[in-house]
Amino acid sequence: MNFILIGKGKWGSKLYKNLKKIGNIKKVFRSKDNYKFYNFKNIDWVIVASPNRCHFQQVRFFLKKNINVFCEKPLTENLNLTKNLISLSKKYRTKLYISDIEMFKNKRIKISNKNEIIRSKKSNFSFKKMLYSLAYHDFYILSKYISLKKNRISILHKKHKYFEFTIKQNKKTFNFIYDLNKKPTHLINKTNFKIKKNFIIKMFKNIFYNKVKFEENHIRALKASTLIDRVLKK
Repeated sequence: MNFILIGKGKWGSKLYKNLKKIGNIKKVFRSKDNYKFYNFKNIDWVIVASPNRCHFQQVRFFLKKNINVFCEKPLTENLNLTKNLISLSKKYRTKLYISDIEMFKNKRIKISNKNEIIRSKKSNFSFKKMLYSLAYHDFYILSKYISLKKNRISILHKKHKYFEFTIKQNKKTFNFIYDLNKKPTHLINKTNFKIKKNFIIKMFKNIFYNKVKFEENHIRALKASTLIDRVLKK
């Protein structure tokens, strides 16, 4: 299997090491490199790991070339642009997968009327950056439990390095706490998602060999992006 990698920063470098164990990386483009005149013949997948602001233009280019695309989350930081790319993948009948590595940990979550999501990470993320970097994963994981209809979002704390908000839906409450002053933790109702095992190869193999549901991935990604959009508007 032949790959092109776009972006080789901190996370892109991790993807690079794992992709080498699965197939052939034919070319690596930095996020600012001109990739448009490269001969993409016999390329099976393009892996987009560039900065978020670059995703839309890059993913759109490859989808129109009928090349399968794996894109690091978020697909874009704009809900309408995200919808546009997903629609484009269907129009050109090209596979598009938005990263959801947390799902491959196969963790079981017990949902109750009161749910608590706690994440910490030493970082200087802004509120928006935190939502797209951390909350996105949680929205994706919980998408089957949180409906986009009849939910109420409340911002409880929004200050430097500490953010807390709730999503209430019928009788269920989801309380999200993000503390950027502490060492990494990731708990959803006490289920620990912070583990050392590498799930990158498992994720890639499932995607590349069609062992995933692409439509479900799109639905979850759209839900996560929609919830982020709604939180940002509060």
